[in-house]
Amino acid sequence: QAVGTLYAAPTSAGTAAPTSQSGYLAVPTACTMSSLKVIAITNNSVNPIEADTTVFTIMKNDAATSMSCTITNGTTNNQTYSCSDTTHTFSVAQGDRISIRFAESLFDSEYDMVNYATTLVCQ
Repeated sequence: QAVGTLYAAPTSAGTAAPTSQSGYLAVPTACTMSSLKVIAITNNSVNPIEADTTVFTIMKNDAATSMSCTITNGTTNNQTYSCSDTTHTFSVAQGDRISIRFAESLFDSEYDMVNYATTLVCQ
């Protein structure tokens, strides 16, 4: 991990950006964001896995919403972790920018892999 805070569009295929202005999805139609689910899988293909805590927060127009969840991963290879938030909701209008901020607590020079998949529901 060791990347600090990054942002990605909810539909991203692995591309993350250092700012929410660079990694976002423009909402195609007005709706209410009602659920966030994150799944993480550890992988030691590069370096040994280090325990870490990552907070996932949904951003709306570059501001944090209350929709978030946290994963603390261990050091076992191919271990699956998950978190979700179905309590906090917020409305979006067509054209609003939505991104996922993921902030890791571990800052070091090692790079190990924790692969994340997200589901964001808008109804």
